[in-house]
Amino acid sequence: MRSSRKPGRAAVRRPGVDRIDTPHGAEFIDAPAQLRRYRTKLERVDSVALTEHASLGLIRCIAQEL
Repeated sequence: MRSSRKPGRAAVRRPGVDRIDTPHGAEFIDAPAQLRRYRTKLERVDSVALTEHASLGLIRCIAQEL
């Protein structure tokens, strides 16, 4: 299993199966090609996501403007 870690984020374990929650229930991805595509998409989102600290700061800033 592989782990990825970004400052301010918990380590993510990488089992051979991922679960996706959909409006129709849970889907399990276990085919290696599907896992690679899904994890690549998650890594792209993670690369542009704010850290927990930055997210809280943004939420506080927006809340003060309301």
